[in-house]
Amino acid sequence: DNFRRHFPSKKGLCPENVSKMEIEDIQKRVLEFERKWADVKNVNFDEQLTLIHLMEELGELAQQVFYRKAKPEKFNEERVKEEICGVLLTCLCMADRLKMNIPEELNKKLKELKERYLYKNNHNNI
Repeated sequence: DNFRRHFPSKKGLCPENVSKMEIEDIQKRVLEFERKWADVKNVNFDEQLTLIHLMEELGELAQQVFYRKAKPEKFNEERVKEEICGVLLTCLCMADRLKMNIPEELNKKLKELKERYLYKNNHNNI
């Protein structure tokens, strides 16, 4: 099919051991995939389209979280994992659109949270 013609192998694009990858490496891989996908679909993934995709991914995650208690017969733990990954990857794409330095901003945010919630309450051993 069309997808297989453009993406014959997942090897290299979706490595087996993501935990050893740096954030920039993951972002580079998802952006490479997105560029190829944009060519296939003939679309431009701008900020608005990326935001719509992020909302879609969050909606799918929310649905599974809802199913967990309200409709356990429809709950699928694997889908939860897939949707969380979809949200994270789409956030990396959005960060690229906004020219964000992810590691720098994450470190700033973690420092802010630590100062706001841990030092203030004398829980500085975390």
